[in-house]
Amino acid sequence: TDQGLSDILEMCGEALTYLDISETNISGAGLSALRGKFTNLEKLELSWCKNLTDQGLSDILKMCGEALTYLDISYTNISGAGLSALRGKFMNLEKLELSECVNLTDQGLSDILEMCGNQLNHLIISTIYISTNISSVFVESLRTSRPDLQIEFW
Repeated sequence: TDQGLSDILEMCGEALTYLDISETNISGAGLSALRGKFTNLEKLELSWCKNLTDQGLSDILKMCGEALTYLDISYTNISGAGLSALRGKFMNLEKLELSECVNLTDQGLSDILEMCGNQLNHLIISTIYISTNISSVFVESLRTSRPDLQIEFW
């Protein structure tokens, strides 16, 4: 549960560098109280968290600091809405996985990318099993504007 996760995270210190809460029922609700607590977190895995909301994701990301280099939110129902408020927060993010996010839109992806800096060098947006709202036109424009970014889109 979200409360259970909050209780566990309260016990963790700032030294936490890796957090994998994939395949849990968390929504992210109520985690805003932990804002800025995990400044050394480098790797965050949230894949298959089907109850994760955009606001919950925002609250979870607010727990993290600039050390984050890897983020996996694949197979979630996030749309990316509202994440532009975190613009420039993750300047060291290198790899971002967004595969099979059925509600993700071009605008949502754009908002998510605004969180990232130029260190982002690998973006995975596969849509093999589930159709998303990401257009190939948007991906091609992204490839043109960011030729250094390896984009896996199929």
